[in-house]
Amino acid sequence: MRWNKGTILKASVEYIKWLQKEQLHARELDGRGKKLELANRRLLLRIQELEIQARANGLPNMSAEEEHQRLDQILMDEALSPFGVDPLLSTSSHHSRRSSFSSAEDDDDDDDDEL
Repeated sequence: MRWNKGTILKASVEYIKWLQKEQLHARELDGRGKKLELANRRLLLRIQELEIQARANGLPNMSAEEEHQRLDQILMDEALSPFGVDPLLSTSSHHSRRSSFSSAEDDDDDDDDEL
């Protein structure tokens, strides 16, 4: 392809349009990032406010690790689960389905248990 004035001008215009779109996209991402940072700051302030209120009302001050453990305990409580008992999370040693990765030895051992 021969680069004459027309093709150079056309390619230049296309490149400028592409750069303008990229610049607009970068501005939008920057604006979105600033909004998220602001929302994050507001939420952190709200958390601090609620922690102060909790302490003022006599609730114990828990560390972040204790809070995570307590949350995990609440989430894993079967009575609170809207779906009842999750068979994938149950601690039962007998499974109704076998893993597709089980070996032939595992199958033989399971057969011996059934006898």
